Amino acid sequence: MGEGIAVRSFAVRSFKERQYQKREELILQIAEEMLFARGYYEVSMDDIAAQVGIARGTLYRHFASKEDLVFTFIKRDLSVLLHDFEGIVATHSTVQEKLEAVLLMIYQKLSGRYVSFLDSGTVPCFTAEKIASIREIKDALLEHIRHLLEAGKASGEFDKTLPSDVSASALLALASPFISKRLVTEGNRTKEELEKELIHISRKIVAPAS
Repeated sequence: MGEGIAVRSFAVRSFKERQYQKREELILQIAEEMLFARGYYEVSMDDIAAQVGIARGTLYRHFASKEDLVFTFIKRDLSVLLHDFEGIVATHSTVQEKLEAVLLMIYQKLSGRYVSFLDSGTVPCFTAEKIASIREIKDALLEHIRHLLEAGKASGEFDKTLPSDVSASALLALASPFISKRLVTEGNRTKEELEKELIHISRKIVAPAS
């Protein structure tokens, strides 16, 4: 008897958890579409709740603010980059190819996804805890890139005199959405053209000294 009640209780809990997760995914999907289409300050939490079709209080049980929503987008995309890193590296042979494939993935994800959203003066202020969480993922990405640079130096593909930590930071900095937005909108180039230029610059950075 007790076991039956426990099983039913677990099933109900499980069902509610799945419902909660599905609703959260829907909130993220709709909020992301609205924020990117209309701009951070042009969308309120009430707007998002109405579009999702839930009460304002329900929305706040999932996310305390728009800052929380944007933080979730950024952390999610950085986590995907980190997760996909090894898979991309495994599909290429030379270290140069590995590095370029990884950098292209990073440039496309960061420079492309947020370029229409992160305008000057419209960036949400994150708490120190959130900033630390994002920095932890970025540090892991930097470490992966640094290992690739070390491998390229060992194989003779990259300049052996380059400090790998500085080079890794420089290569990742090229993906800045602020820089990308300005270069695309003011430089009379497409996002794809910019990505090719960034890869070309990365080759120059790591090229062996002649």
